[in-house]
Amino acid sequence: MPPGHGAESRDCTAPHPTPRRRPAAPTTESDIVAPAIAVSDRLPFMPQTPMAEPTLRRLAGLRPSTIAPMHGPTFKGDGQAALNGLADHYGTL
Repeated sequence: MPPGHGAESRDCTAPHPTPRRRPAAPTTESDIVAPAIAVSDRLPFMPQTPMAEPTLRRLAGLRPSTIAPMHGPTFKGDGQAALNGLADHYGTL
């Protein structure tokens, strides 16, 4: 059916309402453990398997100074402590 005809047609070029959000800072030196746990509680992004804790501890052993999570700002700081904090959380589940 040609565009503009039928009950299902719509103007795809019209702007869609989007929620107003503040842009995230590209990097942070603030705590990322508590926010990651809070997001994980609402939307599990990491499988809660027996391998979660040891995997995070192995990564912590690399002593990273930068962690780039999939969502959120890049963390610059004591990556070893941050990853161990996440490992502690997953170890209690």
